Amino acid sequence: MTSIGATKLGLWSLIMASTSITQITNLGISGSVVKFVAKYHARNELHNISLLIQTSLITIAIVSGSAIILLYPFFKILLTSFVDKTNITDAYILLPYAMLSLWLNMIGSIYQSAVDGLQKVYAKNVSLTICQLIHLVTCFTLIPTFGIFGLIVAQLGQNLLVLFICMIITKKHVHELPIIPILINKNILKEIIPYGAGFQLISISQLLCDPVTKTILSKFGGLGMVAYFEMASKIVLQFRAIIINSNQVLVPTIAYVYEKTSHNIRSMYQLNYDIVFYISVPVFSLLIGMTPVISVIWLGRYTTNFVLISLMLIVSSFINLLSGPAYFSNLGTGKIKWNLISHIIIAIVNLVFGILLGFVFGGYGVILAWCVALSAGSYLLQHNYNKEYLLNLSYIVPTQSRLLFILSIVSSGLILLSYYYFEDKVSLWTLIILSLFIFIVFVLPMFWKHPLRKFIYSSARTDLIKKEFSY
Repeated sequence: MTSIGATKLGLWSLIMASTSITQITNLGISGSVVKFVAKYHARNELHNISLLIQTSLITIAIVSGSAIILLYPFFKILLTSFVDKTNITDAYILLPYAMLSLWLNMIGSIYQSAVDGLQKVYAKNVSLTICQLIHLVTCFTLIPTFGIFGLIVAQLGQNLLVLFICMIITKKHVHELPIIPILINKNILKEIIPYGAGFQLISISQLLCDPVTKTILSKFGGLGMVAYFEMASKIVLQFRAIIINSNQVLVPTIAYVYEKTSHNIRSMYQLNYDIVFYISVPVFSLLIGMTPVISVIWLGRYTTNFVLISLMLIVSSFINLLSGPAYFSNLGTGKIKWNLISHIIIAIVNLVFGILLGFVFGGYGVILAWCVALSAGSYLLQHNYNKEYLLNLSYIVPTQSRLLFILSIVSSGLILLSYYYFEDKVSLWTLIILSLFIFIVFVLPMFWKHPLRKFIYSSARTDLIKKEFSY
């Protein structure tokens, strides 16, 4: 942060968010690849898998590449409207790198989807984790010397590495797949594009949120606040991704159970929701309590903007996380109507209230609007799912986890109070130890005694769920 500066980091974040709308040109193909690779893999039709991947890669490369070239002048005009004159030259320099990064990411998503369809999710997740660690090391190595361009090199390097590794994993299982795609099949193209249309609508709604939020935030809060928003989001998303990924893996299992015994979907959802709640509550409560400490470690000092933004994002992300079991259950059963409605509501509320609250409260108003939009859309999805499966409102906090929920809230409050009381009296390491001690005393005993701990520990979750609900 010191080497780059909040302004330049915010500028890069804004450019990446703005240009991300070009991802709508993937036509939902990456979502289709998962389904059709799995279909052909089950039939042992490796030749069709090769044709599917090549067709998808060529289509994405040409369509998205052309769109990026055509939209380049538009993005320059857009940046002129939202970036002040002192930073516009830097914005023009960074723009091509951002668009190249997105293009590589879209191509890499095809290989990632192919790996998912081949049911090699574990290999992909391990590879992505390694890539993230390499990216982190590269950032620490290059940024002090090269500043923002060190970050760009690290970003492009990560995209290329992910693409290359997922390509190797795919080729290992599909020997016919060439390193450079050369074939395109019209019949496969006609098959995958209609299927991806529904997912594409959801993707469009998702893509509009981040650039809209950061664009409005840059207008009412400045690039510095965009940088703090970006950094806080990264932290929250890393913790959220750990839990979300475990849910995402269940989609094919849910589809399997739905085909065999659809009446067990309700019980399966309850179990999945209980597990998500049980894990999320302690994790996010500790994250809330440690936010001031994270600010000191990451930024070198306590920064009010970062802490307040982080707290708002943590709460809204927790609410969003609780809708995950319903969201992925709908994907597994094919009932994606409320998933789409939820995303549309989030996008509209974020845009309208972002502008309105931005005028009244500045940057904080924009972030508050995003948090309200995310929470409202997530709650609506969960509420309608619970209504469909006759689950009452009280189930939002499962009975067996209520005491854990209360103690986690108390723990967060005490950790925050201890920081503000002792921050000038003791060292940072003492504060960290004290915070962990409070968490261990209040939360760990209930977490350890919880009946779900043994369930999670004693079994491979996905296989056990399939066994329990498939007969």
